[in-house]
Amino acid sequence: MFQTDTSAPNKEHWKILVPVGLAAILLAGVVIFMHEPKPRQREELTGVLREGHSDYGWYREHVSLTRPRLQMAKNLAGNRMAIFSATIENQGERVLDVVEMKMTFFNYDTPVWETTRTPIRPGAYTAPIEPMKKRSFTFYIQDLPRDWMASRAEMDINGFRFTASQ
Repeated sequence: MFQTDTSAPNKEHWKILVPVGLAAILLAGVVIFMHEPKPRQREELTGVLREGHSDYGWYREHVSLTRPRLQMAKNLAGNRMAIFSATIENQGERVLDVVEMKMTFFNYDTPVWETTRTPIRPGAYTAPIEPMKKRSFTFYIQDLPRDWMASRAEMDINGFRFTASQ
């Protein structure tokens, strides 16, 4: 009644199982490759008003930078980085969708390096700054010059742009 099967195992199922497994792995690889996020290219911002433009001079007195703050930190690789944060107040009647900042790094009173960043720019997570509103921002800079002795850094508004709907 109870007997054990002593016949040789059937190896026919391996002929089907191996190609099906390889096809499943290949299909999973293609799906992962197709759904991998593509690196986004930063769009070049046009229409940013800077020093020397008549509208910049007129509206600059209505845009202010409050509570600027600089912190020094180290990233996971052990390299130093500077973390900038502040609040932009739009006290004018126009809506701003781009605000460009200029950072100057000093050794005592001598400027060592200067760079610009755009913390407020159009995107999925950044709404424009409405009139009579404020917006806080934070960004960091990792590519600091080696000769900067971390004595002083300053941040100021370098340019801005009004929304196109105005």
